[in-house]
Amino acid sequence: EYTVGKSHALRIITIGDSFTFGACVSDGETFSSYLEQLLPNSEVLNMGTSGYGMDQILLKLQTQGAPFQPDIVVLGFFDDDLFRDALWFREYFKPKFVKTIHGYEPTNLPLPDPNHSYPTIFDLARIIFQSNIDTAQEVLRGHDKDTPEEISRNDWLVKEIIRTSKSIGAIPY
Repeated sequence: EYTVGKSHALRIITIGDSFTFGACVSDGETFSSYLEQLLPNSEVLNMGTSGYGMDQILLKLQTQGAPFQPDIVVLGFFDDDLFRDALWFREYFKPKFVKTIHGYEPTNLPLPDPNHSYPTIFDLARIIFQSNIDTAQEVLRGHDKDTPEEISRNDWLVKEIIRTSKSIGAIPY
């Protein structure tokens, strides 16, 4: 519905998880839709995706949002999105940013198409093994206690979403 490139209207991109996407409500009942109705001469592009973490939100902004040259980027998230950043698999394969000597870099890329790709036996074993390790670590440290590594990665991801928004000429919100 929207053309790539700069628009004459105020262009806003909303990015986030299922709350931004509008799970359990009709398209006309999302906060993105209400925002577009409230602001005359505006275009609000809803780029929310159910189940996304901040890592996936960042990559979606960089690859799919940036070409639309928004004036404003609205980030919608809640605390589970931050936990998702520590995962490399959640219903389907996902990227995971890891700290290297060059800073944070995405791993697990390119991702297989979740609609046309199924985990191999090796993948299933790895998923089960990693899930058990993740669960054991959560129990040992308590679910609400993030490790310094997770806090650092989450902080970097949010700052990178802000930096990306500014670099494409948008105001982050």
